[in-house]
Parts: sequence; C-alpha cells; structure tokens
Amino acid sequence: MDDRNAPASRGDIQDLQTEIRTEMNGFRTEIRTETNDLRTETNGLRTEMNGLRTEIRTEMDGLRTEMNEKIDMLRAEGNHNYHDLVERIDDGQTKLLGAFYGFIQSISERFKAEDDMESAMKKRLTLVEERLTDLERKVNFPNYPPQ
Repeated sequence: MDDRNAPASRGDIQDLQTEIRTEMNGFRTEIRTETNDLRTETNGLRTEMNGLRTEIRTEMDGLRTEMNEKIDMLRAEGNHNYHDLVERIDDGQTKLLGAFYGFIQSISERFKAEDDMESAMKKRLTLVEERLTDLERKVNFPNYPPQ
C-alpha cells in the first residue's frame, strides 16, 4: 500500500475494513462512554435540582411561617393600640362629663338661689300690694269695714 497508483488487493480492502471497524468500535465505545458520563452528569444535576427544590421549599415555608408570625404580631399590636385608644377616649369622655356635671351643679345651685330670691321678692311684692290695697280702701272708702 505504499504505491498510491497500484490497484488495491482484497487483503488491502479487508485490512481497511478491519481498520475502519476498529476505528468505528473505538468511536462507539467512546460515544457510549461519553453518553454514560452525560447520563451520570445529568442524573447528578437532577439530584442537585431536587435538592435545590427541597431547599427552596423549606426556605419558603420558613419565610411564610415567619411572615405569618410577624403579621400576627402586628395584628396583636394594632388590636392593643386600638383598645388603648378606646380606653383613653372613654377616660376623656368620663373626665369631660364629670367636669360638665360639676359645672351644671354650680349653675343649678345658682338658679335655685335665684328662684328662691325671686319667690321671696314675689312674696314681699304681694305684701306691699296688699298693704297698698288696704291703704287705698281706707282712703277711698273710709266707712267700709276692713277685711
């Protein structure tokens, strides 16, 4: 096979076929090895992905739990502040009503005193009117008997 222009013999062709088959078998073996390596790598990646999924789910569950706890804590604080505010408003109303009650009592006492004074003035005025009437009667009707 050193002469390139010489015709190929059967032996040369068989040698070539054997060489090609050997090369092909080598390629097949190499491809199988590479394919198996890829499968192994792919399985490793799948395992890693499943691990990451599990990790992410665990992390998300933890975050969800933490978020729910914080929401509950904020809700409790809000309720506490609301009840605190309601209590302060009630206290303010009570103090305001107490102040008005004291003010109204003093005004009521003043009105009562004025009513008593008015009543006394009416009595005195009535007495003055009766005396005046008696005097008029004596002056206008001297012979008329007194009542």
